[in-house]
Amino acid sequence: MVIYAVFIIIVFGLLCFVKKDKYNIWDFIVIAVIVCFSGFRYRVGTDYAMYEKIYMNMDMIPATLFRTGIGYYYITVFLHKLIPSTAVPMFFIISFFTNTLIYKFCKERSDNPGLSIFMYICLGFYPGSFNIFRQMLSLALTLYSYKFLEPKKYFKYAIFCGLAIYIHQSSIFIIGMMIIFNKIWRKKLNAKILLIIGIGMLLIYQTIYKFLIVNIGFISIYNNTEQYVAGIGTYLQILIYGFLFVLININKDRIIQKNPRNLEYINLFSVSFIMMLLGIKNTLFMRMATYLNIFIILLIPELYNIYKLKDKKIEKICFYLCCIIYFFVYINSFGDVVPYHSIFEIK
Repeated sequence: MVIYAVFIIIVFGLLCFVKKDKYNIWDFIVIAVIVCFSGFRYRVGTDYAMYEKIYMNMDMIPATLFRTGIGYYYITVFLHKLIPSTAVPMFFIISFFTNTLIYKFCKERSDNPGLSIFMYICLGFYPGSFNIFRQMLSLALTLYSYKFLEPKKYFKYAIFCGLAIYIHQSSIFIIGMMIIFNKIWRKKLNAKILLIIGIGMLLIYQTIYKFLIVNIGFISIYNNTEQYVAGIGTYLQILIYGFLFVLININKDRIIQKNPRNLEYINLFSVSFIMMLLGIKNTLFMRMATYLNIFIILLIPELYNIYKLKDKKIEKICFYLCCIIYFFVYINSFGDVVPYHSIFEIK
């Protein structure tokens, strides 16, 4: 826990120097810190040991038996041929691309990129990438592709979306949602109707789940409804995101007035909250919600400005303390990210 505390303090201090739009030396220092902290971890994360074992035994695993994404398979094959003795380069490279692309996404789209990155860390997306690192790499590629969707550079957009799907098939979901809310549905979603739909979906959950299992093959690994019991961490997430859902919808018009692009982010986040409600029944929906609720890191800076926390010293301190407390509760509630070990501890 001490190492995480030191990490948070260092990152928080560095992010104070990060500015909107232009890159400076502080941006690269922040990227280096968050990439190295993730990339140099050792056996930290739920599936670290499994993926390490797969990497070390790549010579014996044909592509036809590889169940973790054909794109990831070929990345692993390539790296294993170069460095067969250790899986550390693979974890570092994945960390580099994941965190660098998400940093660029915040830098280009957030009104306060430093705060957005801090939310990326404190709300659990960053430590969550220690567990679901394939999905987070896929998410990072998809978020980066956003910059090509609006100016209609569809070829470049397709390349990055293709890479994302190649690494994790579930990214089809966020790609579909992005296209819907960017090109098709340009209206505000009604929060009350969404909540009614969410509660209704909970009531007919078994029907929805059976339909998905039958028609979408790659989610069959989540066929554990009978055994799954949502933990306190899941309910805590739903409580926090529910509070943010209410705040954002109360201030929806002001947020959109500030930047019309925020309409998309609000719609995407609102849909994610409904999926989180279904996460009470199966972890699949919490995993899928991650693709959309990450847009909250762009919306929190808007709330920060609306409530003028920058000018309210006590409220600002309380805000940051709550974020840090949530971070520590999160890392103790999800996955094997505590305690932290680095490759430099290997004897």
